Amino acid sequence: MSVLIEQVQSFASEQLERAKGFAKVIRFSHNKEARSKMLANEAWDIRASIEDDPDFASLSVSDGISAWSSILSVDLRDSTKLADQVSARDMYLMIHTLLPTLAYVCEKSSGEVMNFRGDGLFAGFGLKKITDAASEPTKEQKFDANRQAVVCGLNLIDAVSQGVEVVLSDDGINVDLHAGVGIDCGQVTVTRVGWMSAGELTAYGSCVNRACKLADARDQVIVSSRVTELYPSSVGGKLRFSNNGGEGYTAQCDTSLLIS
Repeated sequence: MSVLIEQVQSFASEQLERAKGFAKVIRFSHNKEARSKMLANEAWDIRASIEDDPDFASLSVSDGISAWSSILSVDLRDSTKLADQVSARDMYLMIHTLLPTLAYVCEKSSGEVMNFRGDGLFAGFGLKKITDAASEPTKEQKFDANRQAVVCGLNLIDAVSQGVEVVLSDDGINVDLHAGVGIDCGQVTVTRVGWMSAGELTAYGSCVNRACKLADARDQVIVSSRVTELYPSSVGGKLRFSNNGGEGYTAQCDTSLLIS
């Protein structure tokens, strides 16, 4: 077992135990005051790490900042089928184990979580604010960003099947988990959407939509042609891309290249 998978299993186990405790408290907190007190004492909430940037965090609803990023989207496949197979409580525990673990792997791979979407998320790599032509990232910076995103994507596939699924199974929640990862890169607009206090940060751009669409495959990392153009190969060919006959390229990598 790799060091990364050991760390993922440990982290996922912590999240599962927290989710179980949280569910228990909610079940017996029948009044508003008790729930408010309980929530105030919980500082482990999941949030997008992009909020850590003061320029992004200070955005008001409808404000926007232009940026460049390699965008990774990860999505749990067959989630509707899973929901039919397990109880509502087990589905709740699964999602609250899965989402923090996905975020953990992204941030461990130098990514910034930009938004949670249903049973997945999308993250930015090499996120760089663009104010003029001089602030455009260099070719080397784009290369590094795409490499980080691809390696992270491969790690996420393993983290779901060898990390989250194993932890849930050990706790009696038997599910067959599969994830898909899509990656594209380009300009995005980081903005805050919502209404009044319900506003949340997210990003829009063709690369966000493309990455989400490419995440439809099971247990695969699919990248766009723009990614392969900026990151065509690696030293010794450890990381390679093959045309999958569709709209993208399947990423393959020797396990020795994966970060830990």
